[in-house]
Amino acid sequence: MRYSPKILCCLLILFLFSTGNFSASAQAFKIDTIVYKGDPARFVNLVFLGDGFQTAELRTYLENVRDLNNYVFSISPFAEYKNFFNVFAISVPSPESANHPGTATDESTSNNQPVLSVNIAFNSTFDYAAIHRLLVPQNFAAINDVLNNNLPFYDQVFMLVNSTYYGGSGSPNLATSSLNISSFDVLVHEIGHAFGNLADEYYAGDIFAGEAANMTQESNPALVKWKDWIGVDGIGVYQHCSGGNSAHR
Repeated sequence: MRYSPKILCCLLILFLFSTGNFSASAQAFKIDTIVYKGDPARFVNLVFLGDGFQTAELRTYLENVRDLNNYVFSISPFAEYKNFFNVFAISVPSPESANHPGTATDESTSNNQPVLSVNIAFNSTFDYAAIHRLLVPQNFAAINDVLNNNLPFYDQVFMLVNSTYYGGSGSPNLATSSLNISSFDVLVHEIGHAFGNLADEYYAGDIFAGEAANMTQESNPALVKWKDWIGVDGIGVYQHCSGGNSAHR
């Protein structure tokens, strides 16, 4: 996904307390324990939510949760730390599937996705901020209600949106992905933003260049924040581009 966590954070904060047609206040939903390693007070607790899954599709939602969970913990660095995580899935039914306003300036990249305006639990939509692939659950108030009323000890949330079209986003503690064939890699990428506060691993433009755990203007290998790992698996100091206000990472 070619966008920075900075713009995602700013955009999603605008909708932090937004509400939609769906209300989940004080409702109890079915919770499945996917992985349990120990006391939630002592472990990192990951929780999956689904948006756009109708009641009859919740089994499909859980199948995707298990597949994605298995993939995440099969790769580094999660594989090495998998014994520190609990994983849960909350099943929240939606009346309909994902929104697609068809208003993005890069709509030519939509792969002919039909325009839809529907009623779903967390109001997830493509075309956020005029970027087609930017898939964002807008009803954060509903997300917050579901979590606080069902799994208040969560640490990181994964939102799966019931669409086969490519898309996702990452903001603090919330990683979102569709069910596209690339969803495994998209979700891992978005976890980097949401859980690790990482910048994109590619150059997204001068406007997004700044200090982050994996991005810095410092070019001296002895002074960069990840100096202890330089030379391991291709880790180094790579300049974004040769002009403008670009930083190094």
